[in-house]
Amino acid sequence: MLVEYFGDSEVLNYKSGELPKGYADLEYQADAVAEGLGKLMKHKGLILADVVGLGKTVIATRIIKEYIIKNGGDTRILIVYPNTVAHNWQSTVQNFKIKDYVHFVSNGSLQKVIEEKENYLGAVMPIEKVAYDFDEATAKLFYETMEDLIVNIVYHRYQAIHYLNAEHQKNYTNAENVAMHLYGIIKTGMVKRLESSFEAFQKSLERFCNSNGRMIEMFEKDAVMIAPDLNVNKFLDEGKEDELLEKIEKLNEQDPKNKIYKACDFREGFLEGLQKDQEILDALLEKWKKINHDPKFEKLKNDLENVFMGADNKEKKLVIFSESKETVKYLSEKLKKAGYEDVLQISSDNAQKTSTTILENFDANFDKAPKNNYNIIITTEVLAEGINLHRSNVILNYDIPWNATKLMQRIGRVNRIGTKADKILIYNFYPEKQVNEHLKLNQKALKKLQGFHATFGEDNQIYSEKEVLIKNTLGNLEAAEKETDERLLYLEIAIEVVKYAKALGADYIAHGSTGAGNDQVRFDMIFETIAPNIEIITPIRDLKLSREEEIAYLQKHGVDMNWEKSKYSINKGIWGTSVGGAETLGSKDPLPETAYPSPLKKQEVSKIALRFEKGELVAIDGVQNTPVNNILKLEEIAREYAIGRDIHIGDTIIGIKGRVGFEAAAALIIIKAHHTLEKHTLSKWQQHWKEQLANFYGMLLHEGQYLEPLMRNVEKFLSDTQTTVNGEVFVQLQPYHFTVMGIESKNDLMGSDFADYGEENNAWTSDDAKGFIKLYGMANKIFYSVNQNLLEDE
Repeated sequence: MLVEYFGDSEVLNYKSGELPKGYADLEYQADAVAEGLGKLMKHKGLILADVVGLGKTVIATRIIKEYIIKNGGDTRILIVYPNTVAHNWQSTVQNFKIKDYVHFVSNGSLQKVIEEKENYLGAVMPIEKVAYDFDEATAKLFYETMEDLIVNIVYHRYQAIHYLNAEHQKNYTNAENVAMHLYGIIKTGMVKRLESSFEAFQKSLERFCNSNGRMIEMFEKDAVMIAPDLNVNKFLDEGKEDELLEKIEKLNEQDPKNKIYKACDFREGFLEGLQKDQEILDALLEKWKKINHDPKFEKLKNDLENVFMGADNKEKKLVIFSESKETVKYLSEKLKKAGYEDVLQISSDNAQKTSTTILENFDANFDKAPKNNYNIIITTEVLAEGINLHRSNVILNYDIPWNATKLMQRIGRVNRIGTKADKILIYNFYPEKQVNEHLKLNQKALKKLQGFHATFGEDNQIYSEKEVLIKNTLGNLEAAEKETDERLLYLEIAIEVVKYAKALGADYIAHGSTGAGNDQVRFDMIFETIAPNIEIITPIRDLKLSREEEIAYLQKHGVDMNWEKSKYSINKGIWGTSVGGAETLGSKDPLPETAYPSPLKKQEVSKIALRFEKGELVAIDGVQNTPVNNILKLEEIAREYAIGRDIHIGDTIIGIKGRVGFEAAAALIIIKAHHTLEKHTLSKWQQHWKEQLANFYGMLLHEGQYLEPLMRNVEKFLSDTQTTVNGEVFVQLQPYHFTVMGIESKNDLMGSDFADYGEENNAWTSDDAKGFIKLYGMANKIFYSVNQNLLEDE
C-alpha cells in the first residue's frame, strides 16, 4: 500500500558512499538510506522504523549526511533524542563528520527550541520463564500489607483535601475523584515494587513512613504545605524548608492550589487519623525488615552458573534488566557479597560516566581491544535503547515492565548486528502468583506482545511460549461459520471465471466474500495460482461493508424484497442444511426444535437397504439411480424422522472456531453405512490409512487446497481402496436416530472359511499361534532386556 501511494523504490538510483572505520556497508542499510533520502526530498519528511538492533541510528545519520550534501553547506539539523541514547547519537554523528551541522536537544528540554528559536531555524529532523514462590510467612505478610497499607491507609491519606474546611475545598475541584485515582495508582505501584524486589518494596514503605511522619510534623508546626506543583518531600529531605516556604508563597500568587495551611484549616480527626496510620506503617516496616529470605534472589544466584552463564552463553556475559534503581543496586551488592566481583551496576546516576566502560566490556562493535573486567551488567531502562550490549547473548528480565514494548527494547541490546551468537536467550522472572493476582502483569504483557505479533509479525517469542507467531490476522467472526456441501464446486466455478476473464482480456476479477470467512481464501488461492496477472477486487472485504450498508445500496438501486432479518440463518444444499442462530454464537445452548426446517412427521419404525458399488451409493431398496439423486431420495425418506440433527464445531481456514447446527439425514446415514461396509471389506491397514488420509483429504478440501499436487496422490489411493467396497447395508429408521443393522457383501472378509473371531480356526495349529506370538513380541522383549530399569519403574 505504501509503495502504491508513495511510488517506486529509489534504491537503484543510489550508490553508497565511503563509510567511517568500524561501520559495515550492509546492503539493507544502503537500501534504506536510498529509500529514506528519496522520500525526504520528495515528500519533505519520513518516518524511519524497524525492529530493534538493525541500525536505525546509523541509517538516519547517513540520510542526514546525504541530505546535507544535496541541500548545501547552510543546512542545519535538529536531532531530538531521549537522554538514554545521547552518547550513541553524538558519537555516530561525530564519526560521520557532520557534527558542525547538527544541534542536539533531549526530549526533556524541548522548550529550548521555542525559548531559543533563533538557534534552531532551518531544517528540522526529529528522530523519532523464571519462576519463584513466596514462602508461607511472606505470602501471609503480603496480604496483610495490602490490606493495611493500601485499603486502610492510602485512600484516606490522599483524601487530605477532603478534610479541609469548606472554604478551602473550593480550590480543589474534583478532589474526590483525584483521591480515588491516587489510591489505585499507589496500590498497583506498591505491588509492582514488590514484584521488582523485596528491597524496592521496603524502600517504598520507608518513604511512606517518612512522608506520613512529615505530614504530622507539619501539623505540629502549624504549617501544612499542599503544593501539587512542587516535590515537597524532596525539599524537606534536603533540609530546604525555608526555600520551600518561599516557593509555595510565590506559586500561590499564580495558582491558589499551592498553599500553606494551618492545622485549624482541617476538620477535626484528620491528625488523629495520620497518627494511627503512622503506627500501622511503622509496624509493617518492622515486619518487612525481619524478612531475611529472598526467594527471587536465591533463584537468580542458584541458576547463575549453570543456566544464565551456562553453555549457551557464548562469551559468558549476562545482561540483567530491572525497572527499579533500588533493585539494581540491591542485586549488585548481593551478588558481590556472593563472590561475583565482575558486576557492573548502571542507572541514570552513572550511565554517562560509565559509557566507555560499557562499550569496552559489552559492545561487540567496539573498535579497540575488548575487556572483561565486567561480565554481568545490571541496569535500569537507561540502557534499554540505542546501546550495544551484544557481546552477551543472554537477557534476564528481573522484573516485567508495565509497557511490554520495553521487553522488546531490552532484547534489542543483545540482538544486534555484530553478535557472534547463533541464538539469543531470554529469561523472564514471572511475577509471583499473589503479586500477579493484583497486577495481571502476565496477561497484560502477553496481550500486548500478541498484538504486535498479529499486526506486524515477529520471528521469535519474547515473553511466553503462549505467544503465537503470525504474520497477520483478519479479525474475529461475530457469527458461526456456515458450511454447505458444495466446496468442490469452487474449483470449477473459479476455473470458469478465469477462462471468461481471459477471453474478455479483463484486468480484474471481483467476488463478494467478506474478510472473515472461508470463501475468500478458496477463491483467491485459485485465482492467484491460475491467473496471477489478474488483480482481485473484493468490495465487501475491502470496504468492510455491514449488512445494513449492503441493504441500503440494494434499495438505492431499485432492489425490492423482504429485508427483515430472520431469527435463524438457513443454508440448504444437497448434502444437508446448516442452521445458525443466537444459540450457535455461544458454546452452551442447543438449537430448539423450531429452528430445524424439517419437523418430525413419522413415528413408526422402517427399514431400508442401501447398495454400494466401489464405494458409491447406487441404489435404495433395489431402485438404481445416480449418486446425487440417491442422496436426495434418502434425505426425503429420512428427514420425516427428524434424523441427522446435530451441532458441528469446526475451524475456519484462518483458524477461528465456529459452531453451527445442521440437519443432514442422508449424509449421516450414508457415511455410517459406507464406513460399516468398509470395515467388513478392507484389510486392517487399508482401513487404518484410508481413515487417516480421508480426514486429511477433507481438511485440504475445506482449506481450499484444490490445486495442491498431493490431492491428486491421495485421490488415487482413496479410489483404489474402494475396489472391494461392494454390497448392501441394512438401516433401521426411527424418530431422531437410525441404526445400521448389518451388511451383505461378496467381499466380506468375515465371510471367509479361515476362522471365527475368538472361537475356532481352520488355517493354523496351536503351535503356529505360539510361534507367531513369540516372534510378534520379539521387539519388545529385546528392548526391555536392554532397559530393565524401565520395566521395573512400570
